[in-house]
Amino acid sequence: GYGIFPYLMMQMKKRDVPEAETPEDSLRAGLEMLYQLILAYEPRHCNLQVDGADHSGKYIMAEVMNTRMLGPNIGLAMDSDPGDGQLEVVLIAEADKGKFAAFILDKINKVDASYDFTTIRGRDISISWDGTHVHTDDEVIKIEKEEKVHIRLQEGTLQFLVTGPAE
Repeated sequence: GYGIFPYLMMQMKKRDVPEAETPEDSLRAGLEMLYQLILAYEPRHCNLQVDGADHSGKYIMAEVMNTRMLGPNIGLAMDSDPGDGQLEVVLIAEADKGKFAAFILDKINKVDASYDFTTIRGRDISISWDGTHVHTDDEVIKIEKEEKVHIRLQEGTLQFLVTGPAE
């Protein structure tokens, strides 16, 4: 993922965690940090092709996902199905920065709110970002500016054998 989430992850690792902090307190702290990052973050240009279609533009976030949730329990791709043979690319455009900030503020205030994130499904993704930090799972990686990443799903590369309980 590109944009604000690598910075959120770096800030969360640096913060002093109070000894008596509960998991709920930790989630709230993450959401509060994310809210502040959204307000301060300057959108960046992203070169993005999904299955040959160009979706390039200025974004505060571009996440390639195969799960529903990200970060401090943020449901970004609630229709994601890890078994459907496609990835979801969730985009928060420059024009949606205020809507995303309001959505996170609602989460902080425990208001049940939904937000329709721009999601593009695909199997062949080429992406580069005008920035130097990216995250993959729970790891932040520093990259060269505008380094191109290509992700392609291939059928039959992983096979699983599911068995029942031993008798």
